[in-house]
Amino acid sequence: MRAEERERQIVAGAISFFAERGFSGQTRELARELGITQPLLYRYFPSKQALIERVHQELFVRRWDAAWEALLADRRLPLRERLERFYTAFCERIFSREWVRMFVYAGLGHLAYNAQVLENIERQALRRVAAELRAHLGAPEVAPERVTDLELEHAWQLHGAAFYWHVRRHVYGLAARQPLPEAIALMVESYLAGGTAVMRRALQAGA
Repeated sequence: MRAEERERQIVAGAISFFAERGFSGQTRELARELGITQPLLYRYFPSKQALIERVHQELFVRRWDAAWEALLADRRLPLRERLERFYTAFCERIFSREWVRMFVYAGLGHLAYNAQVLENIERQALRRVAAELRAHLGAPEVAPERVTDLELEHAWQLHGAAFYWHVRRHVYGLAARQPLPEAIALMVESYLAGGTAVMRRALQAGA
């Protein structure tokens, strides 16, 4: 097997392995499941942490679409449409079974993996979502990096609803009560409906 193919095999196997066993799973067990030796695995990834970093790159960084940021900022479209299109695409591409389960395992294991993911999501999407809600409501506009903690918390609640929809499926094994696009439309409607009250509180606080 060529080196590139072997590396892809190891990464794909690690994604499935960590999704089922969590990050406490040992590389020795992973190598056994892949039908290779542990020393061969370490030729490609010198440590377990290096392998986890590669999994993160594969499941989040490489799947992130820079066009999503442009979509969120495109005011030619109503904000409702932008949010629904963004979250439909984001969920279908990012919130796979493997991603969701590994994210939960990483949180339970107190790994830095989660902090990196959440920082990226906040910077690349949620601050923009909060800033665009201001424009949607006709409130004084600020740059995404200057939205208040209250507004950011409101945006995280929208994101959390989308994440939990997938947790119910991929962690709890519950069937979806609605197709994903319909569920997202309801989440976005709730976010926008609560926006006026959130913005009123933010402005009263001097934002």
